[in-house]
Amino acid sequence: MVASKFLQDRTYSNRAWARISGLCASELENLERIFLRTIQFNLVVDPDQWQWWIGDALPAQIARHAADTKDAQPMVLRRAASENVLGQALPFDANLAQRNQMNRLSRHESLDTTSLGHSFQVAIHKQWWLIILPIGTFAEAAGYVMRIYGNHDPFLRDPYVAMMCLLIITPCLFAAVHFATLGRIMTLFPARFSPFKPVIITPFFVTIDVASLVIQGIGAGMSGTAESADDAHSGSMIVVGGVALQLAGYLVFDALFVYFYLHVHKENHPLVERYRPLMVGIFSSSMLIVLRSIYRVIEMAVGWDGVINSTEWPLYVFDSTFVWLAVVALNIFHPGAYLPKKFSWKVLPQTDEEAYKLNGFDPNGRPEKWACEIRDEENVPNDEAPQAIQDK
Repeated sequence: MVASKFLQDRTYSNRAWARISGLCASELENLERIFLRTIQFNLVVDPDQWQWWIGDALPAQIARHAADTKDAQPMVLRRAASENVLGQALPFDANLAQRNQMNRLSRHESLDTTSLGHSFQVAIHKQWWLIILPIGTFAEAAGYVMRIYGNHDPFLRDPYVAMMCLLIITPCLFAAVHFATLGRIMTLFPARFSPFKPVIITPFFVTIDVASLVIQGIGAGMSGTAESADDAHSGSMIVVGGVALQLAGYLVFDALFVYFYLHVHKENHPLVERYRPLMVGIFSSSMLIVLRSIYRVIEMAVGWDGVINSTEWPLYVFDSTFVWLAVVALNIFHPGAYLPKKFSWKVLPQTDEEAYKLNGFDPNGRPEKWACEIRDEENVPNDEAPQAIQDK
């Protein structure tokens, strides 16, 4: 390791050497310091010493090792990383890499499917502000593409940095959709149900989301390019701060969401039936991102060489699965299928009548098309339509 650093301008980071050796990065750095002090930092090998080593010493060492191991049992290959993390040696599984790659491929294909679904839904409903959903899902899938690419050479830095940035940052895009959807729903109900003006709700939470995204991006970049355990730890702590900010913003958002829903539900407002599926879908999707954020905070707090980061399955269970379910919930309860196409933050209904008109309802809180159907089928006069609607 020391020779590689001394002779090559571009070499592996200590994190990579830690994975190769099965030692944690901090232990490896201590051993490196002890070795350098022992040889008094004299890394230059005299030509005579080198010739002696390759001509006499090395062949003798090889011959002695062959004689010692002639009658010995074949060595069983062990997973050093598992021995370091779990405290015990595990038999090497030849199919492990193949299974892990299949897991990555399945996540990639699932996200691609949801991405295509969101693209189709955006085109059908013509709610172009929701283009952020297919962008986010494609970016999440790209993160797993980088992970698959890095599987062929685990010590390539660029795919690792790209994967970390994409997988950490893209849920912030889904968060923006959650925040904007709640703000738009609030503008469709009478003002008495909103504790704050809906026009400020979306910018407030999106600002927190963007700040979280920038902080996480900086931390992920620092950790991915770190040359020492201390630098990687500093980067992970920055990521923890960014995810914690996102988590705090989400908890406040969900509390506001629950407050709004309970208010409209308690009054049994006629508009609730129209938007209840969307509100349930958005809340469920946001809670899945909250659970994912809790996992990320714990993961980064434990450290890059901790048991969570050294084990692959938690990433698939607590990150990709939660994100995938959150995205699928938005496929099922797509905001474009519920929210009106014509929208303005400047229009905030003050009364029920104004809210009904804004949502295409008649003065009794029923969709206008119901009144039209009754008038056509039963020839009911206009002034008797409300009673006919109630009867139907």
